[in-house]
Amino acid sequence: MTYEKFITLCEKSEKQNKQMLYLNNKTSKLSFYEDFMKYCQDNGLNKAVDSSVLEWIKINHTAMIDQLDSFSNERIKIFGSLKDKIQLSTEIKRGNEKAIIPEVLQQITQILGYEPFWHEGGNHIIFKNEKTEEIFYCIEWHFAFELKEQNLIKKTAKELGMTYKELGEAIGVSDTTLASSVSNNKVSAQIEASLNLILENHHLKQQIKAIKSEEFKKDLEEFNQFKTLLQSILSK
Repeated sequence: MTYEKFITLCEKSEKQNKQMLYLNNKTSKLSFYEDFMKYCQDNGLNKAVDSSVLEWIKINHTAMIDQLDSFSNERIKIFGSLKDKIQLSTEIKRGNEKAIIPEVLQQITQILGYEPFWHEGGNHIIFKNEKTEEIFYCIEWHFAFELKEQNLIKKTAKELGMTYKELGEAIGVSDTTLASSVSNNKVSAQIEASLNLILENHHLKQQIKAIKSEEFKKDLEEFNQFKTLLQSILSK
């Protein structure tokens, strides 16, 4: 199985399943190809046949994603035995976690007849059977930077609203080094790692800000309800 054919089969599966590939850049595409080859070797599969690729995609739930987060642009993967039975009215995105959890809980409880164990982590919300570890429903957020090596510096500077000098100071290199990297279409592994880290930190701050904003709106709504009730009582 050549690398090119592997990618072609993944893209074919993407269209058939109406999902998006997590393979968003050359580096991750190559890592998935290497993972596929190892999976075939470990499980005695013929790596040259199309069915082996499809089987790998089926068991590797991080290979395909279901949607993009409209707020953070993270890639979202949804899976679990009840995935197709859960229909949410709340948009799945950062900042909506507190609304998503009770909605999913209610639907799973209605299906199973009991409330499942659930846990909210930094990048996921999971509902499962705590004894058997069966996953009923899980939402995972994955950072997915659209890495175009020659544009990564431009992309980061634009997203953060920084000049090359400011960005260089943030990651410990000179603005001339960044400008040279852009003009030569070459970004060192050290600069790439630093840019990814600063982008991830920026996205996390955005997520925290969104969550606090939602909490503030909720508190304000409760305060206004109390204020209306108090005015009603005093007017009597």
